[in-house]
Amino acid sequence: MANIGYVRVSTEEQDIKNQELRVYEYALMGNIKVDRMVRETISTRKADRKIFGLVEELKPGDKLITTELSRLGRSGVAE
Repeated sequence: MANIGYVRVSTEEQDIKNQELRVYEYALMGNIKVDRMVRETISTRKADRKIFGLVEELKPGDKLITTELSRLGRSGVAE
């Protein structure tokens, strides 16, 4: 079982460190070891996002930790 953190910002100007800190704080409170942190800056097409490959590689029992569900669902493109 793997515990994976996922953080994402929409532009290079945004700070990803605050999201990382929140993921690690949550993990610490739940006594969860984060095995890997996936960082993503979205300024490209939705189809190129790392999250899609990450979700496909998850196995039963794995945990995906993010700061908010919108980090997983937004396209990064104004709609």
